[in-house]
Amino acid sequence: MRLLKPLANALIAVSGKTAGKNYDEFQNDNEIREIIKNNPRSILRVTMPHCSEGSRAAGPYSKEGLAQAAVNLKELIHNNSFKNYQNIYYVYKIDLKSRPGMPQIGLGCMAAASAIWDKKHNPDGIIVRNEDVFKEKAQGRADIIKSTGSLIGTVNLFTEDEHNNIKNFLLKQTEGEPAVQTADDKGNIHSIFVLDADAAAVTETVNNLFSKQEIYVADGNHRSLAAALAGLDYFLTVIFCADTMNIDPYNRLLRFPDAGIDFLKVLPEVNMIPHLSGDRFPFRQARVHEIGLYYNGQWYKLTPLNPDETDPVASLDSSIVEKRIIKKLLKLDPGSENIAYIGGDYDHRYLEKMVNNNTYNAALFIPAVSMHKLVDINRLRKKMPRKTTWFTPKISSGLVIELLQ
Repeated sequence: MRLLKPLANALIAVSGKTAGKNYDEFQNDNEIREIIKNNPRSILRVTMPHCSEGSRAAGPYSKEGLAQAAVNLKELIHNNSFKNYQNIYYVYKIDLKSRPGMPQIGLGCMAAASAIWDKKHNPDGIIVRNEDVFKEKAQGRADIIKSTGSLIGTVNLFTEDEHNNIKNFLLKQTEGEPAVQTADDKGNIHSIFVLDADAAAVTETVNNLFSKQEIYVADGNHRSLAAALAGLDYFLTVIFCADTMNIDPYNRLLRFPDAGIDFLKVLPEVNMIPHLSGDRFPFRQARVHEIGLYYNGQWYKLTPLNPDETDPVASLDSSIVEKRIIKKLLKLDPGSENIAYIGGDYDHRYLEKMVNNNTYNAALFIPAVSMHKLVDINRLRKKMPRKTTWFTPKISSGLVIELLQ
């Protein structure tokens, strides 16, 4: 089976109105409902159908929700929100507002689920997942794939490009006009450029550039599993060049099982030492092992004593927080509803707000993982704690869809 293949039956948006964030980038359904209300063409009508105006579905994976997702996609297609393309690759280019002239760029294609590495069942796989995946979490997305007959959620992969061969090839393909272009809410410009897979030079070059590359999952561990659960051999993906990507902090909000806990007093029991910060928010240039703690209206610098620097995963601040604070001190499972994992799109003011309004008891600001360390962990086939890396900007959902029927 080929590692990569073109999209056989693609829909590409004719405007940015269809584009939207992925379902897992939101903190609650009310945010999604507001977006759909203001933009009825948003792809969120399909990926989160229960948030559509007038929907009575109990959730996106309920019988009613799945039926609504199929209807909503058909409506978008009927209303000429997409143009159909056969047998294509595409270039996904993000021109970053914060980094002019240094775009994030990758190849859009279909990747073989059989290439995903598994220590026991597929030790020769070259697509490496760096977090555990949970079948029950992916099953709902698999049900939406089957109900809509389409792949909408795109898996964000990345690969090293030491000599810039991949990047130079992809940039060359962006010299013309894009098929669609849109701005996200941070002012970054997302562009799609279609590559004709029937052109021998394109297919040969893609095969040569990627055939021997190790490829790593950035976002979409569960989306890749969802495709397999839906009975598909391939999943929709964009493979970005690693050096064009950015990782932001991935923070935590904590609700204490014991409301009477004196958090500052007990933290030293797990070798986490809090220091009151003189600055309102001192972590704009956060360093490794300088974890932020917001508690009782104050920011603290939380220093872990004796981190295990011999182990690249154990030394991650997310690992230290999970092992020492979440599991040992609070005795919580990392999947507990008492923990909210907050991506870098939500800044320190959101963390403060959620603690100040008593929704949570404390917030932890965790320094971002470096791309260099992430690659090292993947090379070693190590797994990280859940929600360790927040890649930004993310792929906009709904710009490219693969129809399965």
